[in-house]
Amino acid sequence: MILVALAAGFSACSTQPAEENQKALLWFDATANFARFASADSIEFYLDKCVEVGITDIIIDMRPISGEVLYKSDIAPFLHEWRGVKRDPDFDFLGHFIEQGHKRKFKVHAALNMFVGGHNFFDCGIVYTDYPQWQTINYTPEGMKPITELKRKYSAMMNPANSEVRDYLLSILKELVGKYPKLDGIVLDRGRFGGIQADFSDLSKNLFEEYIKQKIENFPSDIYEWDSNSKERPELIEGPLFKKWLEWRASVIYSFYEQARAAVKSVNPKIIFGNYTGAWYSSYYDVGVNWASQKYDPSEDYGWATPDYKKYGYAELLDLFTVGCYFTEISIEEVKKLNELNIPVPKPA
Repeated sequence: MILVALAAGFSACSTQPAEENQKALLWFDATANFARFASADSIEFYLDKCVEVGITDIIIDMRPISGEVLYKSDIAPFLHEWRGVKRDPDFDFLGHFIEQGHKRKFKVHAALNMFVGGHNFFDCGIVYTDYPQWQTINYTPEGMKPITELKRKYSAMMNPANSEVRDYLLSILKELVGKYPKLDGIVLDRGRFGGIQADFSDLSKNLFEEYIKQKIENFPSDIYEWDSNSKERPELIEGPLFKKWLEWRASVIYSFYEQARAAVKSVNPKIIFGNYTGAWYSSYYDVGVNWASQKYDPSEDYGWATPDYKKYGYAELLDLFTVGCYFTEISIEEVKKLNELNIPVPKPA
C-alpha cells in the first residue's frame, strides 16, 4: 500500500520533479473547479502546470457531495449546473483527463464521495430529490433530527448501514470503472458516518441489536446521552453500550470497503483501490472509521476502543491511502516540540 499525506487543499506537490517511487498527488475538487474544467483547453493548460511542478498522480472528483456525478451515468443524476455555470453533458470530462493525463505520464484516479447525497447549504442533491429516506437520523442535544434539517452541517450524509445505499454506491463504482477501462485508480472519500450523532434510525438500531445479539432496553441513552445542564456546550455522557456501538459502526464501514474493493476489482483487477481520510486517528472513531492495520490494537492506547475494534482496521484493503493533514504543525520536530511543552495538538475544526 502507498501512503500519501495531503496538506490542506487536497494537494501534495513540490517545486521539483518527484523522485523515483515518490508520489506527488494533486486532487481536483469537482465543484471548486466546475467552471475551470468545463473545456478541453483549460484541462490541458492545468495538466501542463502539473508537469512543471512534478505531479505524478492526479485525482479527479467525479461525485461531489450533492450525490450527482460528472459523467454520463445510467444510475446517478448528472451534475449539469453548479452556481450558474453549466456543463455540456456531451463533453467527456473524465475521458479527456485520462487521455491527456496519460499523454503526460500521469496516473489518473477518479474520486467519489460515498455516503453523502446532498449539500445542505444549497438544499440540493439526491436526498432532497430522489432518496430522502436514505439520509441519516442524527441524535442531537435537541433530539432526533434528519440531516437535511441541520443546516450547520453542509454534507447531507446517508446511512452507511442501509443496504440500499450500499448497493446503489457499489453499482456506481462498478459502472464508472467499466465505462473507463483506462482509468488507473478509484479513490473513495467520505466513506464514513456523518459524525458521532449519526445514525440513530430504527434501521441502525435493529442492525446493532443483531450485531450484539440483544435488545437495547433504553435507546438511545444506552449508547449515550446529552447533558446540557448549565453548560455552554452539551456534554456527551457515554452509556453502557457506547464502546460496542463504536465497534459496530467500524464493522459497517469495514464491510463496505471489502465490498467496494471486490466490486471495482471484479471489473478491472488492475485498478488501484484508494481512500482518503482525516489524519486524526485518535478521534476518528466518531465517524466510524478504523483506517489502521488489523495488526494494530487501539484498545491498548485508547479507552474508546474494544479489544475487537482492531478486527475492522481496513488498511490491508487499500492499494493507496491518502490522509489529510489539517494541522499547522507539519514536521516531526514541530510535533515533538508541542509534546515537550505538553501542549495538546488541536483537533481540526
